[in-house]
Amino acid sequence: MKKKNKKGVLDQMPKFFEVGIVSTLVDWLIYAILIYLNAYPVGAVAVSFTIGAIINFTLNQAYTFKSTDHRICRMFTFGIIVVSAWYFTLLLVGLFNTLYTDNKIISIGIRMIVTCIIFIYNYFMHKYITFRRW
Repeated sequence: MKKKNKKGVLDQMPKFFEVGIVSTLVDWLIYAILIYLNAYPVGAVAVSFTIGAIINFTLNQAYTFKSTDHRICRMFTFGIIVVSAWYFTLLLVGLFNTLYTDNKIISIGIRMIVTCIIFIYNYFMHKYITFRRW
């Protein structure tokens, strides 16, 4: 039994990061397009982050953790964590972009740094809270 659980963790970690990379790339792509179209950075990140979060939950539920039980509870928990990460992202992007309001390249760089911070936060929160075994 312990070998199976240990193997599960070794299988899940790379899958979690793969899903994170896919949803993050979609997030960044949408953000970059919106910035290119002269969208306000906080509005752009609100849209791109939301779409990335929906993709992330769907793929993690089906591919990474293969969890079909307690779906409503998991969605609720995921939502709370995503909203907290979303607000944290908006705060950081807004704060850092106030320093560099007219530079699109710096705005993209700021988004990348903030994404790395949120990626680490999301990993630990979803691994140990959202998709834990009930």
